[in-house]
Amino acid sequence: MRPPAERPPQKSAIFWPSTPDGPASVLCSPGVLPRLRLDLEPDNLLAFLALLGLLRALETSRPNWRPRVAWSVDCPPIRPMLSLTQEQTRAAVAAAVADGVDDLAKDHVFDGQADLNYPPALARELLERAASGSPRRADLWSALMSDAAAKDGKVDATPLCLLFGQGHQHFLDRLAVVPATASPPPRGRGKKAVTLTAAECLAEALFAAWQRPDEMFAFRWDPNEDVRFALLAQDPSKARTLTQHGNRGKTPGEHRTEAGQSGFDGQKMADFCGGRSAGGRMLH
Repeated sequence: MRPPAERPPQKSAIFWPSTPDGPASVLCSPGVLPRLRLDLEPDNLLAFLALLGLLRALETSRPNWRPRVAWSVDCPPIRPMLSLTQEQTRAAVAAAVADGVDDLAKDHVFDGQADLNYPPALARELLERAASGSPRRADLWSALMSDAAAKDGKVDATPLCLLFGQGHQHFLDRLAVVPATASPPPRGRGKKAVTLTAAECLAEALFAAWQRPDEMFAFRWDPNEDVRFALLAQDPSKARTLTQHGNRGKTPGEHRTEAGQSGFDGQKMADFCGGRSAGGRMLH
């Protein structure tokens, strides 16, 4: 028998000092492009969708950066490492992502429809109309639903759609509002209230551990957002669902799984996690 081939020794990562606004670079070997470490947990669905939305937003606003992501498997805890063709500060990346999210959010128009409960015939009409228009609109609608997957006179929604009107929580309504909301309400009260810009909000979601301080619309993709009021032992009206609004770039409508299904700020970025790009981010 032939002896098993020996694996080449793995090179340790080299961490360079960083400042709050400076480049937090990691070079895994000589000649590798600088990488920015993102504080997005790999086992949180919202964080993963935000990561995909980050890539799509950067490809939209700064295509010459050619964003790519790799996992720091040799540098625990495992986190995504963002590679760009040019070294950028965290502030520059956050500003670029904000520009991309604002552009992508323009496609999130659903003509007043609140839920993903279209009749198959109307769904086909909307899909055909989107297919004859911009590729971004086609990606969005084809990821949300398919007229070929229906039951009881309604299309089957993407598996990432967890809101169907219960408790006045409407999926398409939130999918239109959250990406278009640049920043959350002021944090704190009175003279101590702090208002964040869109870029600052996104920088929090990307480069820092989530504190979830924002009382905003959510999609239940973060386990901390899934509050089952019926199972609580106290008045549910006193329970608040808090999120990290910097994820407004995550878009389920563009994260495909298969026919009849689909899928940054933590909430905001995740709303743009699909589309046809060269980054390998569309899941079929």
